Amino acid sequence: MINSLKRFGVIFLVMVAVQAVRSDELDDAKLRLKIEAQRIEREFASERSAAFRLVREDGSRLREATEKLQALIALIRNDTSLERARRDLFLATLRVDLDRVRDIADVRRAALPSRSIAIQPDRRLQGQGIDSSRMPNFSGLPRTANDTGKGRVDDLSALLDRRRGMVTDKTVARLDKSERFSRTIAGIEDSAIPESADTTFPKNWKELTEKRSSEVKMTDMERLIMKGLATPIEVEFRGDKFQDTLDYLRKLTGMPISADKRALEESNVSYETPINLKLRGNSRTVLKRMLGELNLAYVIKDETVLITSRERAANMTVTKSYYLGDLVGLVGLNLDPVASQLAMLERVNNLVALIQGKVDPQSWRANNPDAAGVITFHGPTMSLIVKQTAEWHFMNHGK
Repeated sequence: MINSLKRFGVIFLVMVAVQAVRSDELDDAKLRLKIEAQRIEREFASERSAAFRLVREDGSRLREATEKLQALIALIRNDTSLERARRDLFLATLRVDLDRVRDIADVRRAALPSRSIAIQPDRRLQGQGIDSSRMPNFSGLPRTANDTGKGRVDDLSALLDRRRGMVTDKTVARLDKSERFSRTIAGIEDSAIPESADTTFPKNWKELTEKRSSEVKMTDMERLIMKGLATPIEVEFRGDKFQDTLDYLRKLTGMPISADKRALEESNVSYETPINLKLRGNSRTVLKRMLGELNLAYVIKDETVLITSRERAANMTVTKSYYLGDLVGLVGLNLDPVASQLAMLERVNNLVALIQGKVDPQSWRANNPDAAGVITFHGPTMSLIVKQTAEWHFMNHGK
């Protein structure tokens, strides 16, 4: 029994050791494949650049450039270290490159100054009575019988110029098409690169951040009002007149407070209306509680705290836009355009839901049908259009 256990233990240890060796060999093979793939990618980039450099410097070196690209195609086609999708992408790129280097070489050769063509008279025709006027006229223009060999040279030069122009126009068109296709392939290559841990910002990031709406400018009195609304106070009104409570709050907070007399009448409130309230909090909370029981509200207008009816306050809103392009416009490079747009809209919706759920929730129509606050997203300008009270804008974006 003991010997059997020993044998079993030995066999188990051997199996573990073999498995460990196999695991190490597998890891080593994966590492070698990764290193080889990196070498292939470096060679792909360097040889492509070298091929294009050859034809850009000298159009007559097209053959050398083509041989470099064909050698790359053979290398990548027989490679096993690259992933299949990556290998197919490289091969497609190189096939396009073959056309591009030919086009570039054609343009370079066409741009060279034409050399004069000197045609020597054919000695075999001398003494045979052949009239030069009967020689072919390449230009298609009428020619007199007295034209000499110079006329034939001019005809040939004109023909070559026309052919050169036709070839150049066609080549430029092909080159433009190939360039557009190459940019598309380059975009596919970029999208195949996995995202790193670092965030990649667009090149115009600084411009995007500068386009964000500037902070809402406040006057000194508006700053005083915002400070007064945030001041913690404690009140205890026991049947005090509405007029007396307003005077007390003016003195306590230093804020200019006024009331819309017509709005008070519409709400059946007078300066003699008794107020009963015991509360500790900031001035904003006290005002909202006291006025809410009277079906009133307040807004900041013309550098004063104006008390009015809820209906009138709902119409005294301020609409401002806040740029979001630098916040919601960044999406993964591995997403197609439609998925990128959907991801951007999801970010916008999440941001709107966060604002309406955390920043004065009851002031938004989405949460309170009687509220005036509304947020909409304007896609062309990548901005949030916010319709809210001036106080809200001051609180959240004021300076």
